[in-house]
Amino acid sequence: MITILYIVFTSIMFAQGIAIMYFNLYIWLDEDRLDRILSPKEFSKPNHTFTIMLPAYHEEAVLGETIKKVAKQNYPVGLYEVLIILQPSDSGTIEVAERAVKEAEIKNATILIVDPDHTPLNKPYQLNYALENTNNELAVIFDSEDEVHEDILNVANTIYSTKEVDILQCGVQLMNYSKPWFASHNVLEYYFWFKSRMHAHMKIGAVPLGGNTVFFRSSQLRRVKGWNENCLTEDADLGLRLSQHGAKMRASYDPIHVTKEETPHNIDQFIKQRTRWSQGFIQVVKFGDWRRLGSLKKSALSIYLLGFPIFHSLLILTTPIFIVIGLVTPLPFALSLLSFTPVFIVMMMIAIQLVGLYEFVREQKLKFSIWPFLFFIPTFIPYQLMLGYGALRATYREFKGLNNWEKTAHSGLHRESSK
Repeated sequence: MITILYIVFTSIMFAQGIAIMYFNLYIWLDEDRLDRILSPKEFSKPNHTFTIMLPAYHEEAVLGETIKKVAKQNYPVGLYEVLIILQPSDSGTIEVAERAVKEAEIKNATILIVDPDHTPLNKPYQLNYALENTNNELAVIFDSEDEVHEDILNVANTIYSTKEVDILQCGVQLMNYSKPWFASHNVLEYYFWFKSRMHAHMKIGAVPLGGNTVFFRSSQLRRVKGWNENCLTEDADLGLRLSQHGAKMRASYDPIHVTKEETPHNIDQFIKQRTRWSQGFIQVVKFGDWRRLGSLKKSALSIYLLGFPIFHSLLILTTPIFIVIGLVTPLPFALSLLSFTPVFIVMMMIAIQLVGLYEFVREQKLKFSIWPFLFFIPTFIPYQLMLGYGALRATYREFKGLNNWEKTAHSGLHRESSK
């Protein structure tokens, strides 16, 4: 019986590693895919109207600069608006927003203060509140710390003008790859997700969207009643619901036009962020929209993605047990050889990620630092343990019914790394 369990465990580890490598390399498996994900080489005449939604809460350190950046679009001022959505108790962020709008003399920005009596007071509610206060054709979300390219509306306008698309997910990229110690791993998650994995999921038709730089048709958002205010990953939930309703989706990743963000600045903030994401994924699985995607392939992919926190929790708990089994239990020679396959898979994954880290630094024209490359291998397992702990914590919180929003603090590390 132990031998059978060991074979099952090893096979699952092997299959998981192969799946990760396939999705991470998907965009490079066909040379034409790399060209298709890039931004348009020429921009169409501006003809779509946009609402930029900028929700924030206790973001005094970064929001002012973001407002000024977002408002400097190379797009006719009369064709887009900036809605800064804030909570009434957040006086510090309100003051920062008012000062930024005044200093930059932004004419098309509106500060919206949400209803203080609404429950819950969170990001999806802020987005729904903004949706009620706009009549523009398209809506896009940016986060309070985002470095937004000045031509991102031109990119979206051109794609909407030349392609049949309802939802456009543009690239988001963490930038500060050299600090803190886990930053290079975190940066690569975004790099492979937005440059490769997102496109594979869109091809299949089961897409948990990213939290920002995603464009929607406002009318379509209203038809599905906007964002789920009781979900910690309202973006993933909305992506599946829109997939269910047949929305045509497209993804774009261009190093020039990515929205730049920062990694959490310490372990505590990273764990809280991953706990929230993992718990939100578990919630989306419980909602059951994956059952109504129209095909077994789409449903299976959704369960694989969204149910991963539960799988990760079990993996963290069982891996030490199977390591001990492998060390103390006499195994047939063939099975002993099989037990090394996960190690080889991990080695291949590390090699691929190191190449990806080099490509990321080159594409973004960042100052090269050798230390993230040297420390990448010894920090690989600690990083996986942090992810596992976040998944365990998320599973526990969902089991206990703890649904409060653990906010991630931002300090602007990505802006330092881009200088």
